Amino acid sequence: MTLRTRNLLFYAVTTLFFAMAVSAIFYSNGWRFDLETFSINKLGGIYFEDIPDGATLTVEKADVEFNPSFLRSSLLVPNLFPKKYIARINRPDYQPWTKEIPVLPSLVTEIQPVILLPEKSVLENPLSQNVSDFWEKSGQVITASKSGELFYGNSRISGSSVIAWSDDADAVLTESGTNNYLVRLDNPKSALNLSLMFSNARRAAAIKDRAPIRQISFRTGESDSVIIRTEDGLYLLDAARSTLNVISPEPIHAYGQNESEILFAGKTGVFSHSSGITSTITPILPIIQPSEIRFNDSGTYFTMQNASGDLILADRNKLEAKILAKNARTAFFAAGHLKLAFTTFNNELVIYTFGKKYQILDNPKTEILRLSIADQESLTWHADAAHIFMQYPDSAYLLEADEIPPINLQTIDTGVDKFQYDAENEKLYLLKKSALYRISI
Repeated sequence: MTLRTRNLLFYAVTTLFFAMAVSAIFYSNGWRFDLETFSINKLGGIYFEDIPDGATLTVEKADVEFNPSFLRSSLLVPNLFPKKYIARINRPDYQPWTKEIPVLPSLVTEIQPVILLPEKSVLENPLSQNVSDFWEKSGQVITASKSGELFYGNSRISGSSVIAWSDDADAVLTESGTNNYLVRLDNPKSALNLSLMFSNARRAAAIKDRAPIRQISFRTGESDSVIIRTEDGLYLLDAARSTLNVISPEPIHAYGQNESEILFAGKTGVFSHSSGITSTITPILPIIQPSEIRFNDSGTYFTMQNASGDLILADRNKLEAKILAKNARTAFFAAGHLKLAFTTFNNELVIYTFGKKYQILDNPKTEILRLSIADQESLTWHADAAHIFMQYPDSAYLLEADEIPPINLQTIDTGVDKFQYDAENEKLYLLKKSALYRISI
């Protein structure tokens, strides 16, 4: 072998080595040659967080077919070229699920938990019949008969409608005409007339306000203390001791609460009332005069909303606030998750996600879903914070709260008069043709 031949062989081997080394580096970093587009791309993937048992997942162009089981319901589909993939989840006798999933280089697209609902109604064996209305919390149910009487089980209770539940679901506030009652469910046949107690307590304290009760609710975490709002003030009534504490001696626009404080909007801003050895009133935000104040379940964030549609999200600890919308209609937090949904007068459903990696004054993740349904008054988050229950006009639906199209909207049942969702037990209560049903979702 001549010297020239040896040199050529050396350079050829060296070039091949470096080419293979570079290829190996690129390969190990996820780069591949796409025969479909004749281009080199970095791979991505799709992660399905939860697929229903008994269903079949197929992903077009990825040659994936997956049957989840009790022990394995999630799936990572790796090594996908950047493009859109159509995924389908099917189960016999259930409504299908379809999603056109975008895959980006070096990223994994996460798909929220998937729920499949039966194609046909599964309402069987009603809990109660001859029901005109109902109220539910944590598995406790109160029904109204067609004659307007309230029942807890077989026990008749005072009032004609339920206003509020205590946090532990051991007591309810009811009303009938101008009278408000507190009913403890361990003794449902007995009731306290809070309207009478409130009037007597005002006279005993020489309070000039004689206006009737306009709004009433339990104090967070308590079943004996209630917050009462009149046209002229805001009060805290201890029903066990028949004592009254004045929170605001002047008219307010709205109030909200968490475990440690009561917020209320007065003439000059939003104030905080906290009860300890002494009661303190502290102004926190000189902001709009809202008609509603609503906390999330941790008490860290709250929304304020007025009749014209201004919606403000505020951080209670940092005393920061941001206007989310000028045309909001209904806003509600997802329990246990840093998610907020609100509807607009433009028939939009906006999903707003915030948390440690999102500052509410910066750029949180916002998803806007345009709905063809003209009215979204009955909306409730599912426990997974990935779905929303809705009713229109007499049909109940389960809507996917997701930004990846198509948005799957599944029918729960038709001819529904009312529904309520028990997130704690993941049960849905439906009133249909004067019968009350309960199903698991």
